[in-house]
Amino acid sequence: MQPDPVYISILRDPVKQLESAFTFFNIDKAIYGVWYSLSFEAFMKRPKLFTPRINKDKQPYIHNNQMYDFGLDEENFKNIDFINKTIRQLDREMDLVLINEFYEESLVLLSKVLCWDLQDMVYISTNMRGRQHIHHKIGKDLRRQIRGWNSADVMLYDYFVKRLHERIAEYGPSFADDFATFKRLQFNFETNCPAKKSKMETSKTHLNDNDQARCNYFRGSAAEMDARLRKAMKKKIEGNVKD
Repeated sequence: MQPDPVYISILRDPVKQLESAFTFFNIDKAIYGVWYSLSFEAFMKRPKLFTPRINKDKQPYIHNNQMYDFGLDEENFKNIDFINKTIRQLDREMDLVLINEFYEESLVLLSKVLCWDLQDMVYISTNMRGRQHIHHKIGKDLRRQIRGWNSADVMLYDYFVKRLHERIAEYGPSFADDFATFKRLQFNFETNCPAKKSKMETSKTHLNDNDQARCNYFRGSAAEMDARLRKAMKKKIEGNVKD
């Protein structure tokens, strides 16, 4: 394999991340000793009380889960110096940290890191909550409570948002043109290859065979994508390993 792998990750606004995790993992129904569905707002008023009552396997998702995924133990969630050292270490080790709220800007930067064409960075959004699912309204007070509860994640997120904008400045004047080009490529791709099949596509009057195959590739499930990546990596490894 190549001697210099590229290390990337992605972060999300801790407020949005916690609200989403609370719903996705059904935290309201996973709290021992509470025989009713606990609202997100009620949980955030006393998170220290309710968190120990949540199933052990779900607890990491609601308390600084992004820093936890980077290896920060719960005992250091309030250790400001240790958190800052961890963040600086991550900055040294990561080639790029993408930001969900600046996703397309992040992809333009990633294209440079990977030496890929902008056309290679187009995507289809999947697994997004529909209107039929619960969306909790986040006011100023609730936002403040979340940021206080997940303060380590906030430090991590705010640091790398700043770094992202620094990377954009370092990219130079051509970033605006490249970003506009990518937005156009992405718009054309979404128009010709929506996340769900259209009637026009089904009747084969909308896409040619090559476009159809490409759309199907992007629409694959996470499990299918993982399988394709493993297959490609296995082929690459076997091609580089010599007796």
